[in-house]
Amino acid sequence: MSPFHARLCQFTAVVIAAGTFPTAAPAAPVRVTITGQVESNGFTSGTFAGIPGGANGAPVTLVIDLNSENFLDSAAFPNRVRGYRFGPANLRFTVGPVTVPMRSDITTAYFCIRNNDPRADGFFISRGTDIPVELPLVMTPNNFGVAFSRTFGAIPPPPSSAPDATLTSVNLLDALGFWGFENLSSYNFTVQRGDNQTPMIITYQTIRIQRAACNPADITGIGGPPAQPDSLLTGDDFNAFIAGFAAGQPIADVTGIGGPPALPDGLVTGDDFVAFVSAFATGCP
Repeated sequence: MSPFHARLCQFTAVVIAAGTFPTAAPAAPVRVTITGQVESNGFTSGTFAGIPGGANGAPVTLVIDLNSENFLDSAAFPNRVRGYRFGPANLRFTVGPVTVPMRSDITTAYFCIRNNDPRADGFFISRGTDIPVELPLVMTPNNFGVAFSRTFGAIPPPPSSAPDATLTSVNLLDALGFWGFENLSSYNFTVQRGDNQTPMIITYQTIRIQRAACNPADITGIGGPPAQPDSLLTGDDFNAFIAGFAAGQPIADVTGIGGPPALPDGLVTGDDFVAFVSAFATGCP
């Protein structure tokens, strides 16, 4: 019996013996996780100098924590664009081994949802609600920031006038989901200063919008597929992880980069198994 299967059997025996799973009351926050890979890196000094790009480019993860009830509707595009506010403590940007936050003087930023704008759907980050603008980071050289936008392209061709059907509203809770390159129209993922200085270009990979998990083992429970975290640890989480781990699926990718807590790294390994077991045993607060 392999070490992995031995640990799996031991853990399963503990779960069965306990007869119950740790639980906690549902929580409201939503987490946005955007992943990518460094395509090119022109920084020769400072925070990101030496981080590789290209075919062996470093992994990139942008995590933003939001409150679905804290938003501002765009005055220029009412009912079509809504920005969800967040501050420096709610953003974490990781490039390879380096993790940096948003600058503390940027007290308000927005994760914006586009729906039928005018027919297109999409997401972007900004310091306002109308156009994408980079968010300044704690890094050198100074005054550079992370920029991200992603637009869907599933717009019915003429003569139809129907809008993109990917998103149904500007409500954050209606936008829960996971997208890779499905219906991709355009994207921008860079570290830049204005539109003319983009020393780091990042290849977009995925964006996941999900109810914030109470810990890494809270991977399922609401809706789906894929189901969203529900701040409850139950047999559904255990079964979903074991099935995902066996198949090497993203749902079992719970750790790997930075931390604590560590972020998913696009790999399903024994580290994910150990992290899941430890988090599951800890339970939700």
